Amino acid sequence: RIGTYADLREGIINGEFDYFFSAPSYKFPIFIWKEKKPEAIVNHLIKVKEIIQEMENFHSSQEIKEKIFQYAEHKKGEVLWPFRVALTGQQKSADPFMTSYVLGKDETLKRIERAIEFLDKNREI
Repeated sequence: RIGTYADLREGIINGEFDYFFSAPSYKFPIFIWKEKKPEAIVNHLIKVKEIIQEMENFHSSQEIKEKIFQYAEHKKGEVLWPFRVALTGQQKSADPFMTSYVLGKDETLKRIERAIEFLDKNREI
């Protein structure tokens, strides 16, 4: 979390915000939310991707959040955790709605697709 300009500066220096500037690398275990199977994670990412593809407006993080929460309402962690990891490759980062808004629709979709491909290739690990 950023509370001051010093926090922002430190995060930039430490590379904590690199995911805003380049696509993240992934490690398989980070995608797992409370022992959910990789197939379930992939299915949630596919659904999030479909929701984003259907969005005509991508003008605020709140709009993105509202659309995705309609799907994730009763399974927030199962949906939002892999969404965050797909966008950032990290356990701790800006929330996925703000991140996707900053990245833009096209980059958000590319990263979700990369994460799906990564998970498909690494299911057995």
